[in-house]
Amino acid sequence: MDWKRCIICQKTTGERLQCPANSKRKDAGAGYISFIQNVEEFKKLGINVTSCELPVDEGQGIEQKLLHNKASWHKLCRDLYNNTKLQRAKKRKLAEVAEEERSDEIVEEIPSSPVKARRSSVGSYNPQSQCFFFFWDEYDSSSYFHSASTLDVDKKSGSVPLF
Repeated sequence: MDWKRCIICQKTTGERLQCPANSKRKDAGAGYISFIQNVEEFKKLGINVTSCELPVDEGQGIEQKLLHNKASWHKLCRDLYNNTKLQRAKKRKLAEVAEEERSDEIVEEIPSSPVKARRSSVGSYNPQSQCFFFFWDEYDSSSYFHSASTLDVDKKSGSVPLF
């Protein structure tokens, strides 16, 4: 492993490297601990985010080895292993397991209701044979024509006859 490169991707890019060992915090290097925990959690879930291989623990602990070598990473590479992505991966894995359990059970299918149409289809409109509101085939046209008003909702048009 080249310690002068990003420990996650091992590439040299234009992006600046971040080094938790250079932190001004009292617990300098704490970023290594959370990173290692997240990498191992992803591996337990069977998810290989990148080809990141943690260094071999030679007795002092992986965190100490990273701290001693001032391991650095690109922010974008580190973000692949952040807590939010880990939580989402766990949630997806739980959903997959639950789905597999459901598919293993013999479940009687309940017939679903048909999709309801949003529009009804009426044959071509012929004002001589159908009323717009009631769809009557025969009617006395002189007694059923009406006009409607917008009640001043649209002051420009006022009353508008329908027929």
